Amino acid sequence: MLSIENYGIFQTILSFVGILTVVTVLVRLQLTRKLASYVKEKKYSFASSVTYVTSIMAFLAITGIYLLVLLFNLLAPHIESQLLDNSFVIYLLTLLTILTAINRAVMRAYLSFLSLAVSANLQSIFRLAAVALLLLSGFKLQGAFLGTIAALIFIYLVSFWQLGKKLYPLNFDIPFKKNIRFPTKETLSTTLGFLGLTSLISSDLILIQHFLPHEAGFYAGMMLFGKVIILFTTPFSAVLFPALIHSKEQVKTNRLFRLSFLLVTSSSVGIFLSYLLFAQQIIPLVLSPSYLVIAPLLPLYALVVMLYSISYLLVNGFLALKQYTPCFISLAVAILQIVSISVFHEDIKQVIYISLVSNFILALSLTLMLYGKSKVSLLPAYDK
Repeated sequence: MLSIENYGIFQTILSFVGILTVVTVLVRLQLTRKLASYVKEKKYSFASSVTYVTSIMAFLAITGIYLLVLLFNLLAPHIESQLLDNSFVIYLLTLLTILTAINRAVMRAYLSFLSLAVSANLQSIFRLAAVALLLLSGFKLQGAFLGTIAALIFIYLVSFWQLGKKLYPLNFDIPFKKNIRFPTKETLSTTLGFLGLTSLISSDLILIQHFLPHEAGFYAGMMLFGKVIILFTTPFSAVLFPALIHSKEQVKTNRLFRLSFLLVTSSSVGIFLSYLLFAQQIIPLVLSPSYLVIAPLLPLYALVVMLYSISYLLVNGFLALKQYTPCFISLAVAILQIVSISVFHEDIKQVIYISLVSNFILALSLTLMLYGKSKVSLLPAYDK
């Protein structure tokens, strides 16, 4: 299996790819909307052509950036970094993630939600099986990367089979200049907001890998437990978003916000208490006894993720109401976190405290916005 050091490197690369692939938000919003309009008008050949053109553009753009990174690496070979050393892995993971997101946008446009669910679950199952098999075969870190890449290649190819005739025929007589526009205010704000949110939960590990490489594996272990909180709380955000879009009553909107806030907080507190009381028993079961050194820090990190989950919920809620200020706040706080960790990184405990303060600032700011606006109106468009 993976050593603590290799596990830190593996999770660092995945965190970095997570930040790079935030652009899939643009795919999910803007491309899906354009494809859906073609499907609604029964211009199926236009939809399939836009899909292929977008995929080609994504391939060229990502490949071009990768070639620039290679050039930089040749010109500055003295710079050592796990990100540069694994640049080809990052390139493949980023490219395959975005290409898969484009095909999934077609599924959303055709309202093929069953295909989406099958695609997501199949990817998780195949990745788990492939990584486990390769690790047991003795491939170590490269096996973990290879299994993850293989799962993405597999699911990307399967998506073509799922879409079938939806990707044909082609018609390139499309007025691209008219229909393929720059990101709208909504999509740009949403992308920046999710960039901030993703950075808040990812950049800390990337910076630890840079400044404290021998402790990155332990921090990655804590992140694994933090993902449990995210797994339990994310569905509330997914339900709140469409519920708020369809809600046209001020009282109902406030009630939805507060109920979701209560559910996220209570479920997070429950997991936090389990980590506080039973960390010594849980850690060896999930990872190994070697990770027991993180037991005293696990409840503190759980607080970080709990505050992050609250912020994630509130940003999604405000986005559903077409209020974009929280997006810029999340990005500003993420930048503050990065700068602070770059300056103060004596040990991982100090990094956790910085992340805790950063996420507290964001959660508090958004909560004050929520309760401040609820006294006036969360639905200015409908009040008119």
